[in-house]
Formats: sequence, structure tokens, C-alpha cells
Amino acid sequence: MSDKIFANGIFFSKPDSSAPSFVLGKLKIKADEAIQFIKDNQNEAGWLTLDIKNSREGKAYLEVNNYKKSEAPAKPAKIQPIEEEEPPF
Repeated sequence: MSDKIFANGIFFSKPDSSAPSFVLGKLKIKADEAIQFIKDNQNEAGWLTLDIKNSREGKAYLEVNNYKKSEAPAKPAKIQPIEEEEPPF
């Protein structure tokens, strides 16, 4: 298991009790820190996936998701039936 990487310059907080039910939370971005963090942690395709998690104390935090799908084993080639020739006798 790799080390956890927490988002730098990007912060998520749960909504306060006065927020309407459709508000899931608040995302704050400190641009200079976040831009550098994204550049340092993006994948080969230029994406950065962050998971929103709860700490044991109930505080929300963001963690980099580095999950990579394992390569599926190659499918075996379809076996063609052998056409047998009639014996010459």
C-alpha cells in the first residue's frame, strides 16, 4: 500500500446546519498551492482524482486516489477446429 497523499491547497468542509439539504459541502482552493499540487500529482493523462473522506474525528479531508486498474489477462485466441482429411484408403 502506498503512502497517503493529502491535498495541498484544496480544502473540503461539510455544510453548516443552516445550509439547505441540497448543499453537500464547501470546497476552498488556495490557487498557488493547489496549482502546484495538481501539477505534482496528476496522472499521465493529466487527471487528479481526490477522494473526500471522514477522519476518525468526523472531519472531512481530501486524499489523492492513485488507484490503477490492473491489466486484464489477455483473452485466449479462439481455437479453430481442425478439419481432418479422410484417410486415403
